[in-house]
Amino acid sequence: MTCNNKQEDLFLTEIMLARRLPVWCKELGIETQVPLHLKRPALLVLDMQNEFLTDQGQMPVWGGPAVISNIRNTLNVFRGAGLPVFFTRHLCIEPYRHQGELAVMENVSEPSKFLADASFGAELHEFLQPLNHERVINKYRYSAFYDTPLDTFLRVNGVTDVVITGVATNICCETTAHDAYFRGFNVYFTVDGCGGTDESAHLASLKNIVLVYGVPVTVENIMSTIMAM
Repeated sequence: MTCNNKQEDLFLTEIMLARRLPVWCKELGIETQVPLHLKRPALLVLDMQNEFLTDQGQMPVWGGPAVISNIRNTLNVFRGAGLPVFFTRHLCIEPYRHQGELAVMENVSEPSKFLADASFGAELHEFLQPLNHERVINKYRYSAFYDTPLDTFLRVNGVTDVVITGVATNICCETTAHDAYFRGFNVYFTVDGCGGTDESAHLASLKNIVLVYGVPVTVENIMSTIMAM
C-alpha cells in the first residue's frame, strides 16, 4: 500500500519508514536480525481503525498508514504458522465528555461521533480484516488488557510471548506493552509495525520498552523467526 498525495502531507510514507528504520534501530541499539526465543507467540493488532489511518479520520496517526503493509505481512506469517492473532478496536462512550480534559481530543471536530461503535471511523482498515475465527476485542481504555478478556484469551491459548503492532506507539501500544509485562508475558514490540503520533513520540516509547518492558524488534526479524519455528 502507498499513500496518496493528500495523505503524504499528513502521514509517514512507507518509503520514509524504510529509510528511518535503520536510523531508529541504531538509536535504540538493536540489531535488525537477532535470534528471538519465542515459545508460543500471539500477534496483537491494536486499533488499526479508519479514524486513525485515513485522511477522513478525526484523529490521524502520523505513523499509522506506513505500517499497514508490514502488519499485513506479519498477519500472513502468523496465520500460516497457525499461531493466535487478536485485533482490538478502541471505542468511545460519550467522548465529548473528555474534550476538555485530554489534549489528544482538542482536534476532534465531531466528538459525539468519534470512535462511535458501527461508525466508519471505528471499523478496522479494509486491508487488515480478521478471519472468522480471529477475535476482535472492543476496548474503552488505552490498554488492550484493561477491562477486557484479552488476558484470558491469551492464557487459554497457552501464549507466552506477545508481539505488539498497531497504533499509536506512544499511547495504546505502549500501555498494552506495560500491562502485558506486568502479567508475565514476554513483550516483543515492533519498531516498524507500530505507528506513533510523531517520530519523537515513537522513539521515546521504544526507548521505554527497551529500557524496562521488553524487546523492540523489526517486523522482518519477527517474521523470519516465526517461519523458522
